[in-house]
Amino acid sequence: MSARNLWSFGLALVWTGGVVLGAAVQTPSAQTPSAHASTPTDAPRRTAPYDTELVAAFERLPVQSEGRVKPFLAFTEYLLLRLNERRSFTIPDSEAFGELAGQRLSSVEWALDLMLYPEQADTYPVIVVPDRDVLDLIGLSSIANTKRQRHSWNEFGPGIERLQEYAREYGRIEEDKRSRIQNLAVYLFHDLVEYHNLRSAFAVFSGRYSGPRAQIVTGAFTDGDGVIRPTDSLRRLDRLAEVWRELSAKTEPGATAANGGEEADSIGQVIGWTGEVMEAAGPLAWLPPAATGQEEWLAPKALFDGLLRDGNEVWDVRVGAIEHVQRFADAARNPVALATAGRAFVTAMREMSSPHAAIHDIDAEVSYLRGDWFGKALYCFLFGFLAAAASWLRLRSKALYRVTWALGLAGAALVVWGVVQRCVLLDRPPVSTLYETILFVTGVAVIVALFIEWIGRRRVALSLAVLLGAVGMFVAYMYESHKGTDTLEELRAVLRTNFWLGVHVTTVTIGYSATLLAGFIAQVFLFGKLFGAKRDDPAFYQGVVRMVYGVLCFATFFATFGTIAGGIWANDSWGRFWGWDPKENGALMIVLWQLVTLHGRMGGFFRNWGLCLMAVIGNAVVAFSWWHVNALGIGLHTYGFDASLYAGTMIFYGTQGLALGAGAFACWSERRALASRSVDPDVAPAKRTLLADV
Repeated sequence: MSARNLWSFGLALVWTGGVVLGAAVQTPSAQTPSAHASTPTDAPRRTAPYDTELVAAFERLPVQSEGRVKPFLAFTEYLLLRLNERRSFTIPDSEAFGELAGQRLSSVEWALDLMLYPEQADTYPVIVVPDRDVLDLIGLSSIANTKRQRHSWNEFGPGIERLQEYAREYGRIEEDKRSRIQNLAVYLFHDLVEYHNLRSAFAVFSGRYSGPRAQIVTGAFTDGDGVIRPTDSLRRLDRLAEVWRELSAKTEPGATAANGGEEADSIGQVIGWTGEVMEAAGPLAWLPPAATGQEEWLAPKALFDGLLRDGNEVWDVRVGAIEHVQRFADAARNPVALATAGRAFVTAMREMSSPHAAIHDIDAEVSYLRGDWFGKALYCFLFGFLAAAASWLRLRSKALYRVTWALGLAGAALVVWGVVQRCVLLDRPPVSTLYETILFVTGVAVIVALFIEWIGRRRVALSLAVLLGAVGMFVAYMYESHKGTDTLEELRAVLRTNFWLGVHVTTVTIGYSATLLAGFIAQVFLFGKLFGAKRDDPAFYQGVVRMVYGVLCFATFFATFGTIAGGIWANDSWGRFWGWDPKENGALMIVLWQLVTLHGRMGGFFRNWGLCLMAVIGNAVVAFSWWHVNALGIGLHTYGFDASLYAGTMIFYGTQGLALGAGAFACWSERRALASRSVDPDVAPAKRTLLADV
């Protein structure tokens, strides 16, 4: 082994010892992550809002997380969403927060506070506690006030160790066998760990070392203020390592300060602490790779390892980035200087990233996130439904009808635009994940319903379009909030084929959407009959039945084509056309149910009532194939599921069961009423029509 490699290995051992000590238990604690770091008594506090240009710049800072390069805005939004169930939060209107009280912080502003003012950020109530019983469990009843509330990191200090014990105990139990409180305790612990990890990752910006004999090092290698920052040692790591090597070479065991023992020990501690801070910053990869074409970006730990191995000369460009980090962190006490230094840091990172193709979509993704197209679509559909409900009370109001049309079209356009932006950003067809199926199913259902309304002008399809649009966007919002993960996710290798994603997945999902739409149109027939709506207008119900039949035919074509295409894809990828996988079985169930329904209608086995009741059952079949099979946890098509999503699926089954029961009761009531009238073939045509409906 060469001499250079020998001393590099020795330095690595020094800091690895500190890392192992600090990471022996990867759990949150009330202490700072570093064994040697300490919080300065004069830690800076933010008293004024951030410069808007600074926040906008940091939104576009490229970072790599979860396998892809994304804007800092995406990284922080989904993290805050996991912790807080919202993408932003309002600082409580309390004197304790001074001039910041009552201000609303975006996810980026919150992250900046964690970077530069961590002690202040630790007082922000951003961690959701779903049930106060969890707080009672860990001995924090004193902070529990309401059913669902948010707390700060500092408030959990006294109960973290106890929560860790419970999380370890409950973590050994399978998720579906835990009680609700046990699950919530595990989830809360994971949230606290995630907060702690992010806080530790940002120690690169705000960390300070003031351990034993720090003045020895600061006097020689820093400005001599007695405090060492991670950037201080990174910028001078080659010089520190060189001095440490020289001192260690001439220092015997048990040496004193007189012959260099104290200096060598002090420098070794600083290098070890720096390595520990860099290790904690591992999840945040914001340094572009050195060579164009490399996919893995560098976390600060990789920079530290490279500097130890190769020296500062090889990594001079990345060391220049550290200079910008230090200037940005040093400006924390001066809002004007902070804005300038922060923008310079982001500009330097973007320029360094410019040769890499992944950077080119950063601005487009920020535009997508800021646009919040699906949130705006939800509002359009909600107001559209209110207008539709009002129009049903005033049937002759053309103004309300036009307003409903306008809001329905606007909502549909927003959904389509959002889906198109996702396709451009991900460079793939619109449907690849469970979240994307919600968006696509909703968009297709709304567009088909609007087309039906344009053809028939009966107000039924228009009302369903805005109602289903609102429900679909709400489900998408709840799914995103519950998961709290980036929905622009990278696909597994087996799914990275745009041709089959477009041919199979898209067509099958259109089949899902149309089948559900037919089932909901059928419920208009069932509940209309149940409550006696338009009882003197048989043509209305005949029109509804024709809509159900037409949409089912449309659904059958796409579901059948998509299922066959899926078999061809499976044969191409896995060497077999069919494997009786749960997802495959679910797709086949949908096709078979559609064929039974349509053939039963054509053969006279199902008339109006039968067709509508079968269409409602079809909704449950789709829910099984779309969602429920994922809860089985087996097969090649398991995309992830949990107890909450399973509960949502059960609720949907319940609603469709109620609709089916209500329809069956309405059918029985009508049959009984007709039988009591002793209808014969020679009665009036209107009565014969009623009898035919049965």
